[in-house]
Amino acid sequence: MKILVIGDYIQDVHMFYETIKYDATGVPVVKFVKQINTAGGCRNFVVNLSNLTDANIHYCSDYPLWVEDLKNIKYYELASRRSIDMCTKTREYIDNKLIVIKDSGSLSRNLTQKQLQIFLNRIEKDDLVIISNYHKGLLSDLHIDIIINKCRKMKAISIIDTKHLNRSYHMCDILKINEITAREFFKEHEHLKVKKLNKNVEDFTELEEIDFDKDNLCKMISESLSIKTVIITKGANGYECFHKKMKKDVAVYEDFFYKSKAYKHENYLIRDTTGAGDAFLAGFVALYKAKRNLEESLEYANLEAEISTRYLGTLQYYKGEENV
Repeated sequence: MKILVIGDYIQDVHMFYETIKYDATGVPVVKFVKQINTAGGCRNFVVNLSNLTDANIHYCSDYPLWVEDLKNIKYYELASRRSIDMCTKTREYIDNKLIVIKDSGSLSRNLTQKQLQIFLNRIEKDDLVIISNYHKGLLSDLHIDIIINKCRKMKAISIIDTKHLNRSYHMCDILKINEITAREFFKEHEHLKVKKLNKNVEDFTELEEIDFDKDNLCKMISESLSIKTVIITKGANGYECFHKKMKKDVAVYEDFFYKSKAYKHENYLIRDTTGAGDAFLAGFVALYKAKRNLEESLEYANLEAEISTRYLGTLQYYKGEENV
């Protein structure tokens, strides 16, 4: 059993400035302090994950990791983007406070069918297959649908983390999104009816119509897209999770809700939630691979995300570096 990861490359740039004075209108005058470049997007998740598990990680993307000391990662470059601009996310901090985020650079080229097949051929029974989709163009909706179907055929577990939710994610095993993405999906579909899992069948085959539950986005998304486990991360407020589990010896599903408290920060300052979602997913996958226990994996994931908020930017906690 191995972990396969496919997703977008993003270059994270962190620009730090320091206020030296204020002008007559009260606008701060700043000086440049330093710049830190780190792995972003899917690469940030992969590097985080490699620090939490000894399992072999097969990473497929459009740009290499450039992190030399990660021995448990096997990298496969699927679609080279070296001839065009990188996707870059620049975060600017003034006096260690995040002020602005800028997106720049070109989108990736979609994978060809041949390139996608290279990834599909590596999926085997009981593998964990993670799609880290930052919606930068590497994966189309059709690609994602094909990967999910291959996982179902091979009895591999599909876990999707995405910034843009639509119906191509139908029938994946575990969906992890942030609260903003969840609410955007709800706004697009709030006037529609969705399909609900019939609890008396073994799979998502017999369906009935229901109305949306505005107070439970996890359940709404689960029943809309026939996904048994939906996790919504909420920044410093932790997570919510809706899970459908089959009763033992009975072809009936039970509903389970899990919800964390807001991060405890009596003894530390929440400095930056940048990368907390990647830290959450890395913690979840690492423990879920080892134990297959949803509740324990959620709590461990929440702990990793909580720790990451104590530091500025991404990856600094995992590198053991001291932040400004």
